[in-house]
Amino acid sequence: MQEGHPYDLRSRDRAVLDFIRSCDDSSDEMSDSHAELEASGGLATTTIAAMQEKDSPGQSPSTTRAPKNHATASEVEPTPNVQPPQGGFTVQSLQDQASALKRKAWANSTTSTYCTHMKTYLDFCDHISVPPLPATSKTLQLYATYLAKVKCFKFCSIQQYLNIIPHMHKLCDLPDSIPEDYQLKYLLMGIKRELGTAQFPVDSITPSHLLRMRSFLDFSSVEDLGFWCACLIAFYGLLRLGTIAITGPFETSKHVRRVDLMPCSWGYLLCLRHTKTIQFRERELNVILPQVTGEMCPASALQAYLHLTRGADLFGPLLLSGKGSVFTYSIFRQKLHSILIQAGIDDSNIKGHSFRRGGATWLSRIGVPVDQIKAIGYWSSDAVLRYIDPHFSNLLDTMVLFGKSLPNAK
Repeated sequence: MQEGHPYDLRSRDRAVLDFIRSCDDSSDEMSDSHAELEASGGLATTTIAAMQEKDSPGQSPSTTRAPKNHATASEVEPTPNVQPPQGGFTVQSLQDQASALKRKAWANSTTSTYCTHMKTYLDFCDHISVPPLPATSKTLQLYATYLAKVKCFKFCSIQQYLNIIPHMHKLCDLPDSIPEDYQLKYLLMGIKRELGTAQFPVDSITPSHLLRMRSFLDFSSVEDLGFWCACLIAFYGLLRLGTIAITGPFETSKHVRRVDLMPCSWGYLLCLRHTKTIQFRERELNVILPQVTGEMCPASALQAYLHLTRGADLFGPLLLSGKGSVFTYSIFRQKLHSILIQAGIDDSNIKGHSFRRGGATWLSRIGVPVDQIKAIGYWSSDAVLRYIDPHFSNLLDTMVLFGKSLPNAK
């Protein structure tokens, strides 16, 4: 590779390297992919070398041209031995803090997704021996075709994988040509027509599913009772399972704690401080878990669970999994798969999101207005309509009423 080649990331803006490092820090999968990248040679090896490269004093982190009459970064960068005065700062300390803040720009899940998309694009460019930055129209067309015909992605996935390329250009202060690339748009129209845009959402969890699952649980087990509580909380609160089942290490400022569950005269109130749509502490989400009669009472399940886990740390995780360990999303998913098989329920399209979809669908079926469903599930748009499955009996009753309303109808 020649020095200064446009896709030699070592000579580009450090922002893209900070982004790649943040992907590496937040994604467990990247640790396994390092060996693959290094073994593949070409651009992948160069990218890994850039990730491992350390900023050294006196060396400019970028080859981008400095404004006239202004010193470059290398000219003002202090030596490592220079200590900031008390209460002061150095350029190096500000640069380090700026890099750390940039790595917090996206949520861990978003960064992990972007990491996968970036690796796929870099591997493709390395395979066909073309520079990824700046991306040419021909490269983009070949990549879109590769995603459609070789990877066999859905059209919506192809769009998402293409979205990482503008990010890479902007991080390197390169112009993004995708919006004006008519040939790419023309190709995507053909891909869209061939593949279609139909999406297949997960199946809804129904009350009958929950009752059948319940019969296979051992409520003397912390893990089983915690699993049942998670199911009811997600179903009643129309929640994403990732909100209450932890992914990654437990963080007191982010994840649901035992102290966040408040007993009330009518049941329990669960306060959520961090969700997919609440990431900047701008508000709190309150989930009502009422005391009702029957086997699907969330308050009774929580009361039994709190008694079984009495003595646990109030500022620790709400849900535990045997021997005081954290109840993770991975544990929930494995448990859900096992229980569904035991209950004789087809689990091929039932996922963690099925509880949010199932709760919304059930509320609609019993006649709750859409505006109220939006309020319970904290939807800010009409996206809630995609979660509600129309029930055949309701549609049949409506059409019978429609027929009876016609002139001369009997």
